[in-house]
Amino acid sequence: MASDVESFGESGASYYTEEESEEEWEEPKLNYIRMRNDLLEILKEDFASCITIHPKFVALGTHWGKIHILDHEGYRIQEKEFSGHKACVTGITLDGSGEYVASCSDDGTVVISGLYSDEHNQKIQLERPVKSIALDPNFSHSSSKQFVFGTERLILSEKAWLRGSKQTILHQGEGAVRKLKWRGQLIAWANDNGVKLYDTKQKRRIQHIPRCGAVSDTSSTVTGRIEMGNRAQLTNNDEEDGIRCEISPAHIAWKDDTNILIGWAYDIKICEIKERPSRSDLRIRTKYCVIKYMFQTDFLCCGIAPLGEQIVAFAYVEEEDDAGGDCVSSVSGSLKAVDDVVVKPRKPHTSAARPQLRILEANPVDKKSYIEVSRDALSISGYAGYRCADYSLEFNDTELLVVSPKDVVIAKRRDEDDHVSWLLETHQYKEALGAVKVFGKRLKKHTLTEVGLKYLSYLLSRGKYQDGAELCLIVLGKNRMLWEETIEEFRKANRTAIIAPLIPHEDFALPASCYDLVLGDLLENNHEDFVTLLDKWSCKLYNITTMITRLLKYIDENGKKKMLLAALAKLYAADQRYDRALSIYLQLQHPETFDLIRKHNLFGALQENILPLMQFGGSTAIELLLDNMDYVPIDKVVARLENKPGYLHQYLTALFARDAHLGSEYHGLQVRLYAEFDRARLLPFLKSSNYIPLEKALQICEKRNLIDEQVFLLGRMGNASRALSLITDLENDISRAVNFCKEQNDDMLWDELINKSLDKPEFIRVLLENIGTHVDPIKLIRKIPNGMKIPGLRDALVKILQDYSMQTALWFECKKIVSADVLTLMRKQLRIQQRPLYVDDDSVCDACGRSLFSCTPGSPSSIDPSFHVLVCFFCRHLFHDSCLQGQDRGTCSVCRGKVRQLSMLTGN
Repeated sequence: MASDVESFGESGASYYTEEESEEEWEEPKLNYIRMRNDLLEILKEDFASCITIHPKFVALGTHWGKIHILDHEGYRIQEKEFSGHKACVTGITLDGSGEYVASCSDDGTVVISGLYSDEHNQKIQLERPVKSIALDPNFSHSSSKQFVFGTERLILSEKAWLRGSKQTILHQGEGAVRKLKWRGQLIAWANDNGVKLYDTKQKRRIQHIPRCGAVSDTSSTVTGRIEMGNRAQLTNNDEEDGIRCEISPAHIAWKDDTNILIGWAYDIKICEIKERPSRSDLRIRTKYCVIKYMFQTDFLCCGIAPLGEQIVAFAYVEEEDDAGGDCVSSVSGSLKAVDDVVVKPRKPHTSAARPQLRILEANPVDKKSYIEVSRDALSISGYAGYRCADYSLEFNDTELLVVSPKDVVIAKRRDEDDHVSWLLETHQYKEALGAVKVFGKRLKKHTLTEVGLKYLSYLLSRGKYQDGAELCLIVLGKNRMLWEETIEEFRKANRTAIIAPLIPHEDFALPASCYDLVLGDLLENNHEDFVTLLDKWSCKLYNITTMITRLLKYIDENGKKKMLLAALAKLYAADQRYDRALSIYLQLQHPETFDLIRKHNLFGALQENILPLMQFGGSTAIELLLDNMDYVPIDKVVARLENKPGYLHQYLTALFARDAHLGSEYHGLQVRLYAEFDRARLLPFLKSSNYIPLEKALQICEKRNLIDEQVFLLGRMGNASRALSLITDLENDISRAVNFCKEQNDDMLWDELINKSLDKPEFIRVLLENIGTHVDPIKLIRKIPNGMKIPGLRDALVKILQDYSMQTALWFECKKIVSADVLTLMRKQLRIQQRPLYVDDDSVCDACGRSLFSCTPGSPSSIDPSFHVLVCFFCRHLFHDSCLQGQDRGTCSVCRGKVRQLSMLTGN
């Protein structure tokens, strides 16, 4: 997108209106600043003719022959002004270290001046104008002190043997040398026929790059890979002569040591210096030049410079004065082949348009075309009256200098700060904030807070309060003043509810007045958020007394609402007025009642509030009562809930589940409560409790006709016969009767069941099928009346026989197992008894503890006559016979545990 740079301030980017779509936004590639200060005073009285740039300063030559040394902001550097010329300075250059400045003039003078020393200062006077000059980049450190300058000849000057100078003509005969550039060992110069290259090391000219349409030196014409295009548009010498070298001189720029850029009129060439073995000596490598890219443009080139892999071309553009006249075509962002650009000679009725800086890229596909990346039109003072030759472009690694007779403009590649500034100018605040996060400390002008505040202001101005509130967390950080100002903006817009949940309240806090303001606003407009924030915020953040007063006033004026009463209770609790808080919670039956009681040990209030707590608390209330039986005894609870049997049943059930022995005196009462409220759990309770008054429980069950419970109670009371009657007579359930008899395991009860079943064939069949393992079936069979028809009798008898057969088989198998085990154990015992018993001199009596043998020292072992008999048991215990006198010799005394008694009898 072409952009017009109307003014040169901190940024030369153009401004965009809100109506422009995002597709039209294209960020400029360069940032422009007009050099001011002392330079403006200089150019009021003089005109800039040429300039050169160093990282620390610039050197400016003027039409009146002056050389000014300025810093990059346009201020004079003291005592750095030279007046060695009497006419226009046509060329100016610096050595690589910036210690010497060389200049030339139309008055035929060449002056070399030291900025820090005058030891090697020189002044050469010639009889013809000097158009260009270049210092050896290593001039200040070189002993030869070489430099070149151009008239109609290219002359190399160097220090001679005896403090003089030696001048060598490198080239002549092709017109004035108007441009000189020295890089490393190579010198590039331009005359009327083209650009030539000279190798100072090999002292030979290595290449001639002809100007399009010019007659070249055939002995040195470029033989590169790209041939010259067919310029059908320039078919006669008149048109070519219309763009003379004086009007549009050549411009040369070294990109690096091996690449050179050439801009001349409508042509741009990119050349590369290469090496190859010498034809005369293969050991020597010589340099040659190849044109990599060559294309034509729709503008006159009045300066060229590298910008990374791109090219910056200073474009001189003509426009028609007449309406409907031809205008300069725009090729922004598109491919243009050389043949597609119609080059039109300047007409008498045309005037110069604003000059442009265009950024171009060589087309890698078609090497005769280019891609225009961007163009910026510059507002140069007096541009309408300038010619192409009045402009020039110089550069270094960081900036470009655009020079006109009355203006010097610095163009810098836009940095991170410029990118952020452009995003802000085009209202791309979100992208700008993201860029600030990415660039971080590399930014010098912009900060996260500054960009974020602009974005926040933009969002609020468009009513995007939700997005703005979320942005506050990122932008405002821990800046209390910014938070207060932002909250006030939301409050004035009646959007407090949006910002409120995001206000910091944990590791970072605002003044209490800020939280009071927010809560007060929400109390008036949004009760839900008011209550939510009271739950979320610590009570230390706001003034509790103030909030209680405001809330009471609001309730008095607008009526009681459950939500606000709960909030009031919370505030009372925070203010340590727990009695009021508990009273409100109980009134509201609020679930936080129990947490309040536990947290603040309000157990003393439980006795007076048992029933209210049970009414809404349920199991939670019961658990609280059971946990605090020291404050609320069981008797108190039972008394309070006496008229509420449902609540009483729940309490006693939970009490029994916690400890079956607690409240045992109320187990009789629990029977009635279970029978009334939980019939299914009555029987398990009767089976679990040992404190139930059985007679009373039986009466309750009889009254309610609870058969199962009666059967259990009668069985537990020892009245199994009556229990059996209930089963057989009332329930008519023979299966249950059989199971009941099995549980009781009483032969008399079986007999009673048999007698009750004799007139019931179905009962007899069930008994025949189940009685075989508990009662002799013959007993039942003998009592069956003759002639009674019993359904399923055959199957029942078969089952009896099967059960009997199974029992018999089981008995025999068990007998085999037992017999085998007995035999195995007997064999084991026999093996043990057959093992030998080893007795030696160290063996002692297990009763008295003395040696079994009496030995005299130094004599062989012999048995003491008093211990002439030894007794040995199969358990391997040994005794003196005398130690077992009066004892049972049938078993071992040690194994019987009577060793101590025997030792006492023997006096040991």
